[in-house]
Amino acid sequence: MIILQKTAHAHTLMTLLAYVGEFPTKSVSLLGSERVWKALIHKMTQPQEVKLLKSGESVHCQLVSISGKAGAKTVRMHKSALPVLEKMDLRAYRYYMDHFQEHHFSGDPAHIDRDHRVAEAVAMCWKASVDIAPAVLPQLREPDVQKIQVSDPVLYLSRELKDFWNGEMHKTMYTRIVGLLHCPGNCYGIYNTRKALMKWNGIGEEKIRHYLSYALDLDTPDGKLSSAILFGDDYDIALRSLQASTVQARFDKVYQHIHFVPMNEMGIKMLRTLTAPAWQEQQIEMLYGAENRAAGYQSFEYDAVVDGVYCFSHLDGDLCRLMRLRSALNSSPDLKVEITCYPEQEPFIKEYMDRFRGKNRITIRTIRIDQVCRYLFDE
Repeated sequence: MIILQKTAHAHTLMTLLAYVGEFPTKSVSLLGSERVWKALIHKMTQPQEVKLLKSGESVHCQLVSISGKAGAKTVRMHKSALPVLEKMDLRAYRYYMDHFQEHHFSGDPAHIDRDHRVAEAVAMCWKASVDIAPAVLPQLREPDVQKIQVSDPVLYLSRELKDFWNGEMHKTMYTRIVGLLHCPGNCYGIYNTRKALMKWNGIGEEKIRHYLSYALDLDTPDGKLSSAILFGDDYDIALRSLQASTVQARFDKVYQHIHFVPMNEMGIKMLRTLTAPAWQEQQIEMLYGAENRAAGYQSFEYDAVVDGVYCFSHLDGDLCRLMRLRSALNSSPDLKVEITCYPEQEPFIKEYMDRFRGKNRITIRTIRIDQVCRYLFDE
């Protein structure tokens, strides 16, 4: 028997599937212990008694099914579980039926891959304490400019954005955006590249950024969308992304700030720091002291000056700033910088900045992410 209550993993998985449709089995480690979640999913594929703790009712059914092969293997809600979902959460049930063609899925590999990218991004946000329940979020339905104000981080999926655009859905035909993460005072376009090289010079990404900036009155310093979060499997894809940047196809052509977040436990903590109110100011104060913070005109981007040394923080994983720092080092032969990063980022930074390390033009200082979380969230 499986008991469905809000604190149970089975309840979490049912709710998640109601919002994303399907989830890749190879990524269940994003939800927690891979062993625990795989055992639970296997158990949920077996027909059995399911008890809804809220109502006390019991139903004999199969909750989920698994289909596909290898990396495309996917978990979906079983048809016999739909009455259970309806009793468990009526709004989630209605959302599922409206957005997944009343429980009909495409077998097209590209469509499944798209669903999996969205599901992984949602899992990362959920674990980082972001509200991912689109059925209960403020609806985007106004035809004119609409102000979004939130007290806690929320994630709007690309489906909600398309619903908002109605007849202008063609604006997302050639974009890989999977959602919009809105935090108090900040906003990010969400992308999940996995292991693939993300191309930022296409017109689709610029159109989506432009439209979101002007169709929604975003709660950002200038009201515009200038930042994105790029999820990826590991730092190899971050390095390849930077190395692929050229004058004709600059990495920061669309977004001025692209924060790379690896899809693992460390990345979940890092994502959480990016949703904290005034996180930039707090991190700089923690690392360098408020009195050393950079102010006024800057010939290149840096965060502080301590004892005459320029200090640069990469705790936010901003690849665009790192690329611009490298350009500044190339054009200013006497420039020396101290870079602060997480230990997990250090090998990536060393390789990207290799030409300057031998000349003692950069030094690298590391800090553990748990220290940053304790400072930001008073843990």
